[in-house]
Amino acid sequence: MKKLKKLLSVLLCLALCLGLFPAGIAFAEEPETETATETATETATETQAATETETATAVGQEPVEMQSEPGGKTHISLVCVNPLYEGLVSADELNRAPETRAADVEALDLEEYSTDEAQMIQLLRSALEQRNETIQFNYQMAGTSSDDVIDQSEEFWTRALMHTGVPTQGDYLLFQYCGYECNMSFYRVGEYCFVTFTYTVTYYTTAEQEKEMDTAAAAVISGLSLDGRSSYEKLSAIYGYICDNVVYDYAHLGDSTYKLQYTAYAALINKTAVCQGYAVLFYRLALMAGVDARVISGIANGGGHAWNIARIGNLYYNLDSTWDAGRSSSAYRYFLRCEENFTDHVRDGQYCTEPFNIIYPMAESDYAPGNEVEYPVFGPCGGNLSWTLDAEGTLTISGMGTMVDYDSGCTPWADYRDNIKKLVIGSGVTSICRCAFSGCTALTEIVFQGDAPAMGEDCFAGVTATAFYPGNNNTWTGAVLQNYGGSITWANADTGYVLTGTAVSWDGNGGELICLYSGLTEEEVAADITAGAAGAGYRAQCGEAVQNADGKRFDTAFCFSGVEAGEYTLAVYKPGNYTLKTAVITVSGDADLGTFELQLTGDISGDGKVNTMDLIRLMKYLSGENVELAPGSADITGDGKINTMDLIRLMKLINGEAA
Repeated sequence: MKKLKKLLSVLLCLALCLGLFPAGIAFAEEPETETATETATETATETQAATETETATAVGQEPVEMQSEPGGKTHISLVCVNPLYEGLVSADELNRAPETRAADVEALDLEEYSTDEAQMIQLLRSALEQRNETIQFNYQMAGTSSDDVIDQSEEFWTRALMHTGVPTQGDYLLFQYCGYECNMSFYRVGEYCFVTFTYTVTYYTTAEQEKEMDTAAAAVISGLSLDGRSSYEKLSAIYGYICDNVVYDYAHLGDSTYKLQYTAYAALINKTAVCQGYAVLFYRLALMAGVDARVISGIANGGGHAWNIARIGNLYYNLDSTWDAGRSSSAYRYFLRCEENFTDHVRDGQYCTEPFNIIYPMAESDYAPGNEVEYPVFGPCGGNLSWTLDAEGTLTISGMGTMVDYDSGCTPWADYRDNIKKLVIGSGVTSICRCAFSGCTALTEIVFQGDAPAMGEDCFAGVTATAFYPGNNNTWTGAVLQNYGGSITWANADTGYVLTGTAVSWDGNGGELICLYSGLTEEEVAADITAGAAGAGYRAQCGEAVQNADGKRFDTAFCFSGVEAGEYTLAVYKPGNYTLKTAVITVSGDADLGTFELQLTGDISGDGKVNTMDLIRLMKYLSGENVELAPGSADITGDGKINTMDLIRLMKLINGEAA
């Protein structure tokens, strides 16, 4: 039990590091040339407990439970101001539930109460994204005290605001709401409470403004032409856009009635905001571009302030677009800085914990851009096509459909032409645009995996290479086997064997990554896929997923053709939170590789879900109890060990983040 309590403490520490319980701060800050704001004096959080006939208000104290009916139904009302805006927002400014008390339960129907905590969190998070003012759901929870119910309401809220990597979630929500009222109406039945939670939320932006924001943000990302560019190049472009286009909102400085100044909407649409607007806009655009970032709150120049950290490679760097606004890029002082060189910025406590620093490790020196390319580089090249170039020089075009008709020299991989040594055209590619690979002088091997695509004029101009095609495929006629502006030697690739098998997963969305790696160990394959390269020797063709006989899972048949004899590592993987299945096989003829059941990372109980029950089971296991773990499910970090770091990752999984 002592070990279990210790693990619970670790988990609480994680919650703090992820920004679940932000410390109260004053946030009417100024740029570096201004004086500090006045110290906030108002209380940030008020709590109220109410029945249908009376209300008890206790500022800074625990809510008071009130029994209002002989049947034992209990009502509690909790009012919370966003602690990020302590002193700037009062409880009186928040929207409240109507007097009719929307949270009342007319009748107890056990089937209407969900026990899926993760589902409730996702429901709340989605409603917050849509700026729904009233959010209501029914939940069956363990525990019978009012404190248990209040704790659950706060857990729902804080976990719904966790950083997930989705641009419109996480910090984008956390820094842009005033507060909320939560009405809880519940019955006690045995060891459980059946609760109706009703959140009434006050936002800084409306649903209509967020729709306008969606359109404008997409236009900015499109205009910056970030596809295929490195993380450094993406961050430079986004940072430069904000510094060049947003000015500090001096007009509303100190005007607490104008809340729009704290939003990304004000920064992007109105072109003027305070630091939160700058930082939240950067957060959203960086995530849209595929670069991880966070908003950091703290003290700078003596007042409350917000800035960002962003990831390049495996490390994070500080950025402050508010303080660099108006400067030329050559004069930036706060772009991609390490902690030592990010002067006059002091983080709030939740961003200084050891667990936070484990998840978001900071670089020890400023980022120094060079000529190196950060691999893999990737992006779309058609409505349903994508391209990936790995560190070994293999460019893979995958997906289904036609390639965009790029102008000569304007393909997204054009800047990397000198590094492209091998080209793989997936079986679903139906066309290649003109001049698509012209000038790729280092390209020596081309592999076509399916039917002959329509190939545009001069698509291989300047290329000298051997092109392998599936010779038993009647679409590869003599009319197709041309030079297309280059010097192409065509070779029949059908000299190998056919391998078949089945992948079983918990959803039918397809997307199994099934490939044969030649010359790589299982560990190297895992590292390759983790890095996003998936540079397989062979990629399987997959059929559509069909319902498994158990009625819960889905089967996807796969097939390799033209596999040469030899020893391979077979990798079966599904994007998302599935564990990687690998097997070393020797190919000496046609073979059925059997069935590979894909396990969800963190699904310790093996029921196809990742939820708090798995978290509890892992905690019990780590505390020494004899608990059965589904194979491969608990080593979430993939380091070959099962320890508290897996607890940290599991909590992130439960809240919607990728493993």
